[in-house]
Amino acid sequence: MASGSNSNYVMCWLYYDGNIISNSVIGSTYNKDPIRFVKLLFNLKFGGLLDLLYAKLFIDPSMYKLKVLRRVLNTTTNKFVVAPIVDDDDVEYMFESLDGSGSKVHVELY
Repeated sequence: MASGSNSNYVMCWLYYDGNIISNSVIGSTYNKDPIRFVKLLFNLKFGGLLDLLYAKLFIDPSMYKLKVLRRVLNTTTNKFVVAPIVDDDDVEYMFESLDGSGSKVHVELY
């Protein structure tokens, strides 16, 4: 949950217009700084997430199709990996994994 509270949202760093790079120590990372910090409501569905991203990134959905990726810690290797978000189940899992972690107070989307 966001900041350990009972809020109904989590904050999200948005990364865009760069490249995912592999780091031998920490795993996957992005080669540019985040461009926006936005609020994601826990009841958000995939279509709503796309609408939000198109609006916040000032992208015309009739001209470009976004590919949404989430940076997540692989607890087996203790390194970050990138997982695609392609439907409502992926969005729901993103929020459920936050609820169970206790320490993650934001998500990172590429």
